[in-house]
Amino acid sequence: MVKLFADTYALVEILKGNPAYEKYSQKELISSEFNIFELAYAMYRDFGRTDSINILSFLRSRIEVISPEDLDYLEASRFRLSNSETAAAHPRRKRRGIRGAAA
Repeated sequence: MVKLFADTYALVEILKGNPAYEKYSQKELISSEFNIFELAYAMYRDFGRTDSINILSFLRSRIEVISPEDLDYLEASRFRLSNSETAAAHPRRKRRGIRGAAA
């Protein structure tokens, strides 16, 4: 089975029960420790320590959490640079006046 990467936004939407993300909640998901940190920060801010611990524990039992190494970051950087035109065309970047690395 193919595993899907869930970024912080996807994790939040899945936990909120967003119907648009329901199909992903039934898939095998992976995420990184960095995404778990971002999620933990938002949950602690919004729900406090106890609820956050329970939610994080539940989440970790349902997804695979990876710890990227330096070569993973470099490969992701290579991929991002090779696809910078696509990233530069992103509507949010255009609205903010942000250009891609190759632009």
